[in-house]
Amino acid sequence: TQRRTLLDAHMRDLGIMLVERDQWAEADSVWKESADNYLKYKGRSSMDYLNSASFYALSAAMRGRNAEAERLLRTVLASDLAKRPEPNPIADRARLFLGRVLLDEGRITEAEPLLLGAIGSKGRTLSRASYRLAIRSLVELYLTDGRPTDAARYAAASGRP
Repeated sequence: TQRRTLLDAHMRDLGIMLVERDQWAEADSVWKESADNYLKYKGRSSMDYLNSASFYALSAAMRGRNAEAERLLRTVLASDLAKRPEPNPIADRARLFLGRVLLDEGRITEAEPLLLGAIGSKGRTLSRASYRLAIRSLVELYLTDGRPTDAARYAAASGRP
């Protein structure tokens, strides 16, 4: 079981490397296998499963499976780990990814609090790439919603405050 867990951690990291090369189809299958294995060996409430499920949901969204992504991310956000106080990287990542899914579907009023929550002031837990995605998503949201002043404020946030 310990070997299996180590292999699944490497698979999750491999998924990240594949995404950096814009190989979403490959990342999708790697993250699905990693999430399935963590679910089988560690359970639905384990941190490893929740992390892998979040990444798998991201790849599902990027491949047009928004309903599946939303369902998975809402499950992650409903978990006991995601309900822990900030700073909380699991909750922040799931908020970001779900906010992005909802924004892509035009569900701006649902997306905004999730995206703002992902970059909240209590702790910076997102990677630099994820933080930039959150900022770009907020700028897009505000421009779409006809709020250029808010968009400009976030567009100026190129780095971490």
